[in-house]
Amino acid sequence: MSQVRICIRQLNDPKDSTRDKGFKRLCRIKSMEKLATSDKKLLCEGVFRFLWLSDQKNYSSYLGTLSHFLVVSSLESASPEESLIFIFIVTIMKNWSNIDKYRLNKFYHLVDEMVKVCFDSERTAELLITCLNQSIFSIEEFKNDSVGLRIHFARSLLSHSKKFNSFLLTDISLIRFITILPSNEVAVESCEHVRALMANTSNVKYSSEISSAVKNALNQPGISSKSRSLLSSILMS
Repeated sequence: MSQVRICIRQLNDPKDSTRDKGFKRLCRIKSMEKLATSDKKLLCEGVFRFLWLSDQKNYSSYLGTLSHFLVVSSLESASPEESLIFIFIVTIMKNWSNIDKYRLNKFYHLVDEMVKVCFDSERTAELLITCLNQSIFSIEEFKNDSVGLRIHFARSLLSHSKKFNSFLLTDISLIRFITILPSNEVAVESCEHVRALMANTSNVKYSSEISSAVKNALNQPGISSKSRSLLSSILMS
């Protein structure tokens, strides 16, 4: 049996002690880029199940290490779509409707920790934003059953939006969020944030690219009148 399969079996074991061994084994996996995408998907399903099973009182001790593992391992990937961050986000999306209210906070805290770790450097921040834009903030892939996850990612991005030069990419990602969830208070807050930057910046590149992103969003078929109103207000800054 491969190391990945052993790791998954241990991560999903009913016993806490066996799951702890699986988590330690997970963090020792080397050369993630050599793993097939199918193995990465299985591994992310295993990690999701591990967190789902983790005791409510003890899960926080895993979050920092798990987030660091996902981020560092993703830097080895040939493309964002092959990274563990992307595959894990898609895994959470797929399983979101199966998470009961007693387990939601575990996954919200993991989102916060992932964003925090990614925004430790510009390179990993841009990788995360690219992964989000191609998954949970993808207008083409929008599904209502992961609304809470979208909102939480947007809120975390908003709190880090002024770090590094990648704030431009962050704001473009928030524009996508405004387009798909315009009635949420985070969408309104995101809009006000981008609009204020547009009104006060002297950065021509920022203004030009934000305007272009807004116009592209406005051209999306079937967007709501609320979306149109919020997005148009950015252009009027």
